[in-house]
Amino acid sequence: MKRHTIFTSFRMRATLLCTLVFSICLSASAASSSSKPFSKKYKNERLEVVLKDLCKNSKYSLNILDKEIDLDKPITAEFKNASTSSVLKKVLDSNFQGKVKKGVLTISLKPVPPVVYTVAGTVPTSEIDNDSINEKTYQDTTYTITCNMKTFSDTIQPEAPAKSEKQIAEENDSLRANRRGHNIQFLLGAGYGSVGYGLDDAGKVHGGFSGSAQFRYLYYFTDNWGIGLGVGFSNYMSKGILNTTLLYYDPAAVKMPQTDTDGELYGHQVRTNDWTEKQNAYMVDIPVMVQCTYPLRNVAMKNGALKIYADLGVDLGLCVAANRRLASGSIDHMGWYKPWHLELENIPNHDFYTEQVDAFGTDKQKLELKMPAVGLMADFGFAIPVAKNLDVLVGAFMNYTLNNVCASTHDLGWKQSSYSGDMAYRNHEFMQEYQGLVGCQFAQAVRPWQAGVRVGINFHAVKKEKPLQPEIVYRRENICDTTFTLQARVETVVKPKPIVVEKIKRVLEKSVIWFDLNSTDPKLEPADILDKVADILKESPEQKIMVTGHASKEGNKVANQRLSEARAQAIVDRLIALGVNADQIQSQGKGVDVDYIQGDHNIALDRRAEITPIIEETSEDAPIAAE
Repeated sequence: MKRHTIFTSFRMRATLLCTLVFSICLSASAASSSSKPFSKKYKNERLEVVLKDLCKNSKYSLNILDKEIDLDKPITAEFKNASTSSVLKKVLDSNFQGKVKKGVLTISLKPVPPVVYTVAGTVPTSEIDNDSINEKTYQDTTYTITCNMKTFSDTIQPEAPAKSEKQIAEENDSLRANRRGHNIQFLLGAGYGSVGYGLDDAGKVHGGFSGSAQFRYLYYFTDNWGIGLGVGFSNYMSKGILNTTLLYYDPAAVKMPQTDTDGELYGHQVRTNDWTEKQNAYMVDIPVMVQCTYPLRNVAMKNGALKIYADLGVDLGLCVAANRRLASGSIDHMGWYKPWHLELENIPNHDFYTEQVDAFGTDKQKLELKMPAVGLMADFGFAIPVAKNLDVLVGAFMNYTLNNVCASTHDLGWKQSSYSGDMAYRNHEFMQEYQGLVGCQFAQAVRPWQAGVRVGINFHAVKKEKPLQPEIVYRRENICDTTFTLQARVETVVKPKPIVVEKIKRVLEKSVIWFDLNSTDPKLEPADILDKVADILKESPEQKIMVTGHASKEGNKVANQRLSEARAQAIVDRLIALGVNADQIQSQGKGVDVDYIQGDHNIALDRRAEITPIIEETSEDAPIAAE
């Protein structure tokens, strides 16, 4: 029987333990469900919908206690993994609060903190006065103001001014004609251009195909005027043809710098024959411009009026690549014998021969140009409307660089260091290596330019006219209630003990503290007078004394005043040294405060310090709880 009872008890405990564990799991599951993050986006949605979605997400029940809340309030917000408290804080008015308890989300007004202030009573209701204390009782009044907020809403319906059919037509036409606001343009151009240099009388420079592409952003601050900034890409091509003769000798020297195979001195001449070099430059453009658009209202089209546009601005070019390449031509090496005014050519063993362009290589070589290239740009054309907010642009353009972008200058030379042996005479060590036509002594400043035609598109934003919406104005009013309570306050004044004053007086009656002439060292008679005063003050820390210094009539008034103050301070310092609290001692100097009558007064008696008790009452306030 006992064994059966033990088994039954164990089974009951196991059942209770399982039930407890199951309850904890359910609570944890509920807590996990209630803290589920909330993610959703709203645009002018009603507050009531947001609250219901929040409850549905977290499996809460919604309970709205205060009917003053505006459930139709529009909400525009986006939540990403937001907690319940953060959602409520964002969507609820500052006067409302939301609390979750036992799976219920309750929306209510925030309680307004009461205003509490106290008015102190000025006339005592009772008084007790005896030898030791004076006790007065006052009645203070505490006021408590409690307020509750109430919301009221007023709907104001705006009235749109009436428009005639002509006004509506003119507004629609204006919307199609102007570009006020944001504009985006993409343009492609092709035409003729050049790297932009010349060869004076030594040759000719021809341009070539030039292309450009630009992306622009413009903001029109009026219907017709706007400013813009863009980024683009352009290329420039040139072909230089050199036909000239260069003589390599020093005219100031007595002897010519070169010697032929016969030992004769001569000047080396080079004659170029259609020496042709091509140059290419590629630049990233950053244009800044002012643009004007004017609608031709008489040229009406389906989607608006045809427009003329023109812009003028500054273009900043950043060279990203430039190269040069020899294309064709030849050079003749000749000899000039000055003493005989003789010119010889086509004598190879005298280094007089013809050299083709292939000997210098026809591969592309790097062309050095400076950055940036600052120039002027201009565009002109027509904007053809193909949609309400889209125009096709057709026009012409021109770019011209103002600054010289040539990186360096050099003299032309045809040095050939690759020859050796019997052909070593062709090395021409007295010359420079060939470095291109750009920057040589014949080339002018390098200013790239281009001109051509452009096509593109312009997209401009068109503002939609918003319908007039009713305006809801909210106002809140306080409904307040005032209560007051009475509370007794007691002020107690403790009177000084007469026995302490009497002790000090008895001690001082037996002796006076005297000083010698012009001295601040006291003559203590008896010697323990200050010890006795100090003992009395230490026994009664609430008692205070006044130390007053005096002086005799010798000396001037200012000196006597200072001497009297110094004598009083000397007594104060001794008492403090004996352990008296400094707060118990006050001091003053009276200077000479005796009217002398010749022969009737002992001047030595004025050189003294006096100690007198201060009769002072202390008060204590003690509030008494109201009945």
